[in-house]
Amino acid sequence: RTGDQFESIGKGFNQMADGIRKREEKLKKHNEVAKLLMSTLDLKELLTKMVDIAVAVTESHMGIAYLYDEGTKTLIPNTQHGTKADLPSIALGEGYPGKAAADKKIFIVKQHGAGHEVELGFASVTPREAAYIPLAYQDKIHGLLVLGSLDRYSEEDMHLFEYLANQISIALDNAILHQQVQELSITDTLTGLANRRFLNLRLAEEWARAERHRFSLTVLLADIDNFKSINDTFGHDRGDEVLKAVSDIIRGSVRKEEIASRFGGEEFVIVLAGTDTDEAYSLAERIRVQVASHMFAWMDKSVTVSVGVATYPDAKVTRFEELIQAADQAMYKAKVTGKNRVTVSEGKIMVC
Repeated sequence: RTGDQFESIGKGFNQMADGIRKREEKLKKHNEVAKLLMSTLDLKELLTKMVDIAVAVTESHMGIAYLYDEGTKTLIPNTQHGTKADLPSIALGEGYPGKAAADKKIFIVKQHGAGHEVELGFASVTPREAAYIPLAYQDKIHGLLVLGSLDRYSEEDMHLFEYLANQISIALDNAILHQQVQELSITDTLTGLANRRFLNLRLAEEWARAERHRFSLTVLLADIDNFKSINDTFGHDRGDEVLKAVSDIIRGSVRKEEIASRFGGEEFVIVLAGTDTDEAYSLAERIRVQVASHMFAWMDKSVTVSVGVATYPDAKVTRFEELIQAADQAMYKAKVTGKNRVTVSEGKIMVC
């Protein structure tokens, strides 16, 4: 502090150095965002990275990632940082978050959390400002990023929000497309159940666990009775309708962790890990009864299914393929003894 020209020059250099430092920090943040977002195609991992990065580079205290569900027209909370976990879904157009997504426009709202609060451990605090950043690519909305700060956002932050929205939207679009491709490769397109490829992969894993730990492992094999006559009499479109209806009943009967698949044609396989024969039989009976109770307006009688049940280690099998074969033979016995019934494997495989 000389009070002369040297002080004036020094201040100028300090201001210039500060400006350079800020530009370098901004460039570093942008490069970090781009690099990290391009490092994964896994949707869950991307969303977690997305929230963590956005909170860090904007020096926010809260971040939430919502994914848009086209079917329900809602924004569904997926990942959050610094806020409570049990967040409700938001309808498109509802409040500031829904309006930001609907209009595809960034909103910064002062002293308004719109139900979003920063969790400090000992208390919850409404953000001083909240930023609602729509994530859209080629005019298609994919989700919403919500950031909250106990301080105010600057004009420079607005440019950073726009940059984040652009980079994240591209990465999110790639990850969603990748997930859709992955799902198509393991999903039966007509019924939405797992396909045979996925069944074989998962059943091999479950078999290894069951054999190693001596857990019970049960396979149900269900076959629609007289399906060919349905196709021949009413046409393949009606046959597809039956397949979808039976698939919906099966899907609604199993737990999330259980495997329900279309085995081929009109056959379905359900894999139940840690389930004994009695429990599996009860499930098979429920499915059989529900199918028989489901009426189609274009047919004067109900559709029925025959189900075979085989459980390891009760069934004397050495491979998971043999477990399926045991269930198949039990199902065949149900067919030849009258159809519309559940039959349990006798514990051995008939060699054809």
